[in-house]
Amino acid sequence: MPRKSSIATNLPTTVKAMKPSKLVTPEVAEPRASTTSIKSDGRKTAAQSARKTAVQLPEQKPLGAPSNSPTTPPQRGKLVQVISLIERDGGASLNDLMAATGWQAHSVRGALSTLKKRLGRPLDSTLQADGQRCYQLGKT
Repeated sequence: MPRKSSIATNLPTTVKAMKPSKLVTPEVAEPRASTTSIKSDGRKTAAQSARKTAVQLPEQKPLGAPSNSPTTPPQRGKLVQVISLIERDGGASLNDLMAATGWQAHSVRGALSTLKKRLGRPLDSTLQADGQRCYQLGKT
């Protein structure tokens, strides 16, 4: 005996049409007046005056484009501490940098990546015998 599909048995045999009184007609918004018209007293609309007074921005480089020269290093703050620690002989471990700045490990690594790009100098990373990673700023 063939098995009946449960989908076919759940369908109604007749479909009742909706009464026209229960249908909802959407309200249609009236068309707006053109924004290019001049006001009755001869003044321009806000959209027209905004077009002429828009500030022209200087031409920008596309994102990810290399800069012509590295930017100057920061003069104060926690990044200066990081720079001084990684410039010394032997560099600084991640724990040293975390203790000096009060940052978490992912924040220190992000700052190191940013400094490498800003300063335009290589960042050497070595694994010490005790298993800690040591970071040192290379020479240009």
